[in-house]
Amino acid sequence: VALSLLTCVTLLPAYATGPHKNLDRSDPLYVSGVLKVTMSNVERGGPQLWATWIVEVGVMLILYIASYRDFERFTWYARKSRAVRTARNFAALVTDIPPQLACADGVRRVFERVYSPHDIVAVHFYTARPALDKALLAWTLALTLKERAMWRTVHDRKLAKHHQRPTHDPHKKCCSCANGTGEAVDSIEWYAAEQERLRVEIARAQRECRERDAAQ
Repeated sequence: VALSLLTCVTLLPAYATGPHKNLDRSDPLYVSGVLKVTMSNVERGGPQLWATWIVEVGVMLILYIASYRDFERFTWYARKSRAVRTARNFAALVTDIPPQLACADGVRRVFERVYSPHDIVAVHFYTARPALDKALLAWTLALTLKERAMWRTVHDRKLAKHHQRPTHDPHKKCCSCANGTGEAVDSIEWYAAEQERLRVEIARAQRECRERDAAQ
């Protein structure tokens, strides 16, 4: 806002002194109305162009200085946060763990050979679970689309006028690919059912992950 006010206070009066507003109306360079305070009123090589150049350079310098100060402030806070002796500042990510050590206790035993047991706050073991992650993302998407459909039921004027609810073709992926079956379904009910289906799938995937971790 401050930069906008600066440019307006500086450039608009400078442009208003241009000569094109005084030309004959039949001249193609003649300007009127709001164009009097724009560059359309400035002749080629006119002194008003220096005002534009000076203001642009000044604005860039102000932006660079403000960005540099923000970067310095961010760096200071980051260093201050990293200087705190908390567990997250001393965490280590380990990959390619041998199968015989593929558990939290196995990883802890390895680190206890190098560090004191008192220096190890916690060990978290994570196994790849693409099926579970995919189901969780799909459930979140279904929830978002259901809530969007519920919002449209209330705020869409066309739907509210006819007391209708949003519908869609579940087999149509997008506007540019498969045409779908043409059978529209109630969006709220369909996404609610999709959530329930995914909930069962997530529970099954979680159970399989627990069984696999227990077996290791």
